Amino acid sequence: MNLAPARFSLIEMVHKAIRNALSHLSLQAGSTDFSNKEEVLQLKTATQTIIDMLNEHAHIENEHILPLLEGKVPAGTIHDKEEHDIIHAQQEELLVLLDEILRPGTSPADAIALGHVFYQNLSLVHSAHLQHMIEEERGSQVLIWQHYTDEELQQKQGQIMQHLDPSLLLKWMRYFLPALNARERERMLAIQKAKAPEHVWAKLQELMQEVLPAAAV
Repeated sequence: MNLAPARFSLIEMVHKAIRNALSHLSLQAGSTDFSNKEEVLQLKTATQTIIDMLNEHAHIENEHILPLLEGKVPAGTIHDKEEHDIIHAQQEELLVLLDEILRPGTSPADAIALGHVFYQNLSLVHSAHLQHMIEEERGSQVLIWQHYTDEELQQKQGQIMQHLDPSLLLKWMRYFLPALNARERERMLAIQKAKAPEHVWAKLQELMQEVLPAAAV
């Protein structure tokens, strides 16, 4: 087997965080009693947070990563952007279902039935993201590598980080930190220590204690 040399990636670490986040959400949804509105509210909060993260990621890809291919690979970004729109619509349907479950007139029996639909639809969203991410990693990413050096991509990463929503940063890190290997985590934390405001770095250190095993802190 001929293996390509390791290259710097703008997407693989964030894709690890997305895989982790969606796995956690699927676990929470599977254990939710949909006739219990308090549990459904907790699930809605988690779902909204993760959808906000996914929407931010899609926006960053559309505005900062896929344009690297525009003009270099004719029609090379159309498929990824179309899938972003399709998955976005699927995600919004999840929130519609949760709102219907939480509607005052919804009976416990109907809430349970709707919860079953929600869980199945969440699985469809999860699987759509998994398929989409592997296509990006094996497709768009390889095309980007053909046209840009690692140094250029690292510079682009610095530009992207300036556009991250600070309010979502710690929410991202909850799923980033456990999903990365030690080398990736060290690089991520070095970037955050250098660039994050002092109060954000302090909260990030607290989060590390919460989500990482003691040996990894």
